[in-house]
Amino acid sequence: MRELQAAVLGMKAMDKELRSEVNKATREQANPIWRAELAGNASTTMDQLVLVKGGRVAAGNPPRLIGAPSRRALSGGLVPDEEAKGFEFGVNDRNAEKTYTRRSRNGGSHQVTRRTRRQMPERAPRGRVIWPAVAETMPRLVSLWTQTIVRKVYEKFEGK
Repeated sequence: MRELQAAVLGMKAMDKELRSEVNKATREQANPIWRAELAGNASTTMDQLVLVKGGRVAAGNPPRLIGAPSRRALSGGLVPDEEAKGFEFGVNDRNAEKTYTRRSRNGGSHQVTRRTRRQMPERAPRGRVIWPAVAETMPRLVSLWTQTIVRKVYEKFEGK
């Protein structure tokens, strides 16, 4: 933990050019690791479309892991950024029914019963795709980030 705090403070003390180099190197090296882990945990097509597509590492101090970032609606209207929580953690009762009254085209009305949660996965309190990927990759990415900082500072000191 102290090493990570030292890395954060070191990034704050760096000049803008060096900080930019560290961020660029971090993105280049960490993105393939993060994307591969996300893809490895996705088991369905909806996981791929909602949780994995667009996943990336956003450089910063410290870098952030991003999954399910898309705000563009899928063909059925689902917006991944808004609905990711349901696909990551699932729902308690997939068979819950909802009954409502609707009007028909002929002017009458009738009751309709729908199972609106049927397409969602079963409840997973510890996550299904993103959270396990974070748990698996975080130690590796923290180590990579601190090593990148040390390497870039050393290269700058040596005049490379």
